Amino acid sequence: MNELLPMLNKFKEMPGAISVTEAIALYQTIQNHLITNSQGRSEYFIDFGSHAGKSSLIAITALSSINKTGMFLLIDPAFDPNSVQRKTTLAFAPDDYLNTIKENVCSFNERRSSIMPILHGLTSEQFVNNHVPLPISYAFIDSGEHSKESIKIETDYLKNHTLPGSLIIFHDVGNQFTATTYALRELVDSEKFEEIKIDWEPIFAFVDTYRLEIGNNSWHWLNHPHPNFIGVIRRKGIENVAKE
Repeated sequence: MNELLPMLNKFKEMPGAISVTEAIALYQTIQNHLITNSQGRSEYFIDFGSHAGKSSLIAITALSSINKTGMFLLIDPAFDPNSVQRKTTLAFAPDDYLNTIKENVCSFNERRSSIMPILHGLTSEQFVNNHVPLPISYAFIDSGEHSKESIKIETDYLKNHTLPGSLIIFHDVGNQFTATTYALRELVDSEKFEEIKIDWEPIFAFVDTYRLEIGNNSWHWLNHPHPNFIGVIRRKGIENVAKE
């Protein structure tokens, strides 16, 4: 995991509600468990609730490391320059904030042309209702207040438009946001998805060794030694696929 330290230092500078512990788990999960077979074609990856791109940095870096190519869609109403959501953080105040976010999330993209970040200044509902459905290989769900209604919009879309071997990663699973945990379980119970369990103990040990949660620009469970509230499922239907 030592090779992740430069990326994690950049991650810690960026504002957002996600821990270093979760960032490492996110990176490793993409590397080890995303098994879509693109057959050389570009793929689509999506973050619902991107904020300033904290989780997107991790995902894009991991996708690049396994030679994925395609469009990475960052969905957040604050990306609309005229949105009132711009007032939620200083990261959205500068005139060039969109270009800064694009640059940040691609900081450790080994092949800059391989993963293209596309920012949509929309809510999840607006995006789902106003865009042609795309075949999704990876999705991260962390939008709004995790209401049952908003999560259902996102999961209904992903349930019908994810590729075999794709990943859906939920943030805020197993904590106070019960609707997120319920949505994950509902997708697993549909028998279209399988749950991927995370081995947290080696990550905890690494985080503790380097005291990595100290200085993280986050408001997510600040008194927790290593917040670990992400859940992972993978779309069934692809068997014995070798990693590209």
